[in-house]
Formats: sequence, C-alpha cells, structure tokens
Amino acid sequence: SLDSGEADFFKLVDEDVAVAEADAKAEANIVYGFDSYRSAVILWLRRTGIEEHTRGLKKDEMHTSFAVPKNAESEPELFLMLELALSRFYTSAAPGQKIRAFDPKKEPNTLKTNFGY
Repeated sequence: SLDSGEADFFKLVDEDVAVAEADAKAEANIVYGFDSYRSAVILWLRRTGIEEHTRGLKKDEMHTSFAVPKNAESEPELFLMLELALSRFYTSAAPGQKIRAFDPKKEPNTLKTNFGY
C-alpha cells in the first residue's frame, strides 16, 4: 500500500499524463505544413493558395469546409446544388451522349498553365 505522499505523487503523474495526451491530440489536429501531403507535388493545387490557406487551421475546421450535407433538410440550397451537379454527371455519362460533365477547353498553353510543363 502507498503512503499519502506516494499516492499524491502518482495522482500528479496521472494528471500530467492526461494533460500531455490532450496536448498531443490538440497538436496533431493543427496543419503546420503542406509538403508532407501527396497533393503537395501537384502544381496547380499549390497555385490555388491552398498551402497558405490551410497553414494553422485545425483539421476539423478543414473538414467543415468540404463536408457534404447528410440530408436535404439540413442545408436545402446546398443539397439542391449537389443534386444538380450530380445529375449533370449522370446525364452526360448516359449512352448516346457526346458531352462530358466538364468538357475541358484545350488551348496551346493549357498544359503549361495548369501543370507547369
């Protein structure tokens, strides 16, 4: 059995461990850099400013920026926009359709502008 001094010591150690775990979780939730992500090598993505925009954000803050509504009641306008966009993909993929969902406009500088080649 522990005496009161030892019990107090181990209680403090347990509290320190809990604080350290909470600090580690909070630290892991922050985006510090972009270079470790696979998308960092995609030049056009860097040109969008995503690197500067995400630095210092919390990961759950980032998730809310692209989360899709679960049902039409939660965000009816956004849900309608998603439905329309998806229906465009479905109809353009239908047999006999020549138009793609997003038909790229090709110009001589497209590769250089978008991919840096």
